[in-house]
Amino acid sequence: MDTFGVVVLGFIAGWLASRLMDSGVYRLVGDIVVGILGAYAGTWLASRLLGVDVAWLSLTSGAAALVGALTMIVVFSMLGPGRQTLGQILLGR
Repeated sequence: MDTFGVVVLGFIAGWLASRLMDSGVYRLVGDIVVGILGAYAGTWLASRLLGVDVAWLSLTSGAAALVGALTMIVVFSMLGPGRQTLGQILLGR
């Protein structure tokens, strides 16, 4: 997948992940940036470790990007300012 495709996919996955997590740590723009990083990581891992063909805007690439974005938001919420525990993040407290 090309860089533009991952950025677009990461933007969508980051926005969706920020709505699902409702963590509010980085606000919408920060969650989208973290989502783009997660999309890169998720699509890279899906293609390298699972051998999945990650096409530009397919269901597989969307799922990999969303899982990567959710994971990155959880990790950055645990490490960033106003650190939260995993339970706080998942329960929305």
